[in-house]
Amino acid sequence: MEDREKKRVAGLVTGFDMAHMVVIGTPLDHRKQEHARAKCMERLLWELGQLQVTRVYLEQRTQSLNARDMKLVRHLRGKKSVPSALRVDVQQPSVEPMLWIPDQVLGALGDAASNDDTWLDQYAGAVQQIEIMI
Repeated sequence: MEDREKKRVAGLVTGFDMAHMVVIGTPLDHRKQEHARAKCMERLLWELGQLQVTRVYLEQRTQSLNARDMKLVRHLRGKKSVPSALRVDVQQPSVEPMLWIPDQVLGALGDAASNDDTWLDQYAGAVQQIEIMI
């Protein structure tokens, strides 16, 4: 996005009274992205469960990858890493419009990683970053 669009979007997102949590897995081996996603999702769902969140939407991917995500959720429930009260669903952003917010937060984090804190600073500390080793 161009700076003008980033400013508009950051203003919209920061207008909501919400906190943002991002789990970052490092080091990333691009050949093992699904493994990294699973490890990050495990930590994220555990953290959200600790906050007594009751519903999480994952952005829809391909049918096989969606099935893989839901298999992971079932596995995590089985080992008690995810509370049974936390409902996890897969949805299209066109159906669940709040799914565009994580993309904006990640964009701001990506810019900050490239030494441009302009957009992340607008979140005024509302972004919690959790780093895990994968």
